[in-house]
Amino acid sequence: MTYTNPYPYSHFAADGQDILVGGLTESISFQLRVNGTTVVSETYNYDTDGQVRILGIADMVSQCLYGTLSAGSQPNARATVDFLINDAVVSSHDLYSSRMCNPADPQGQKRVMAAATRATCHPGTPFYLTFAGSVAASLRRADGSEIASVSVGSPGTVYTQDCDPRALFPSSWQQGASVAFGGELEARIGAPACQDNVPVRFLNRYDVMESLVAAWLEDKPSATDSASMMDGRRTRFGVKASTEYTLKSMPMAHQEEYVAWEDLLMARKAQVWLYGAWQDIIVTKANYTHRRRQMYGQQAEISFQTANPNIIL
Repeated sequence: MTYTNPYPYSHFAADGQDILVGGLTESISFQLRVNGTTVVSETYNYDTDGQVRILGIADMVSQCLYGTLSAGSQPNARATVDFLINDAVVSSHDLYSSRMCNPADPQGQKRVMAAATRATCHPGTPFYLTFAGSVAASLRRADGSEIASVSVGSPGTVYTQDCDPRALFPSSWQQGASVAFGGELEARIGAPACQDNVPVRFLNRYDVMESLVAAWLEDKPSATDSASMMDGRRTRFGVKASTEYTLKSMPMAHQEEYVAWEDLLMARKAQVWLYGAWQDIIVTKANYTHRRRQMYGQQAEISFQTANPNIIL
């Protein structure tokens, strides 16, 4: 029996190729196993050339790998995928969610899964980053010299961690101007968080969790109804109250900071931290004009509604 490897060049789920099994004289059983769990089990009959072609490998595997809006290990973003013929493992691969593939990094060497290459963190609020494996986080002075270094992430996993400098470097964060992560992302340390600031976390373009901090939150309440005549008076029926909220960003120092707000606008899932808990939201639109010239100090605005219409923030 001959067998072609479905992932000869890539470790991203969507790059899977058809499997061609040859030299057959009887039907075969095929199984796809993800982290030890069988997700596909089928039986194939060979054709006149004694071959079986198994199609749709990329689709099958891609549906099993995805990011979630939670801290800690992301077990569904990276998985061990086994292919079995007649109950015997013929190939095994460590694969990543396809959306973790950076177009500028097709070989998947990138380890910090954040969209903005120049981010800003505000001590005292969550600063979530997702790592493919483990990287070094370095607290740096304004001249680039290193003050302290710690390891973030987790070897062999996709791992989301709160990288608030106050948590990473509790005794020395006040001396730092920025935190560098694995030579791929450098986060400027901004002003410490205040009562008006609103942390937001969302699934970014890599389909893993990232966060930012809004300067404040504004409410825009509204109501809809049907008005009709009743006993000679106009009366409102079916009154529905709803509120749209607007998040205003901190003043931006770099062009790249807009990237995180663009990801929030397009996010499949997002939450804001209010009243001591993460509240699910639906982002509806952006309310700002992005000026590429003289952009320093500009602010972005994103509008949203609560995912549960019965909850008013």
